[in-house]
Amino acid sequence: MAYDFKKATYCGECDCGCVEIKQTDDRVYVRSTFKKDVVVEFTFDEWEVFIKGVKSGEFDIKQD
Repeated sequence: MAYDFKKATYCGECDCGCVEIKQTDDRVYVRSTFKKDVVVEFTFDEWEVFIKGVKSGEFDIKQD
């Protein structure tokens, strides 16, 4: 079965660089739309912990 990367709909059609996600039966893969040859792999447990951190604001970027 083939799995395709998906880009967030918030990115629209801009050329601003976005994150793409691909889920298989047992892993989640993440890559940049600018560097498609660099892929980071997560287990479902790792991904769930990361998403909880994102939703809680743990990884918010503070810009001056």
